[in-house]
Amino acid sequence: MSAPLALILDVFDETRMRGVREAGIFQHALLFAEWRELHIDSFGQPGFVLGDQTWLLGLELVI
Repeated sequence: MSAPLALILDVFDETRMRGVREAGIFQHALLFAEWRELHIDSFGQPGFVLGDQTWLLGLELVI
């Protein structure tokens, strides 16, 4: 299971982002957050049951 969220930063300073795009540095900038829950078992057989809950946070630059 995953729950992602992204916020595009272009709208906060459109003039600067236009200059960055025209210079060929990158096209868009985004902040993202994602929560993941993994449940891994032994396919119904006795054995290990693994699981994890993780947050991912970051800045993405679309080239």
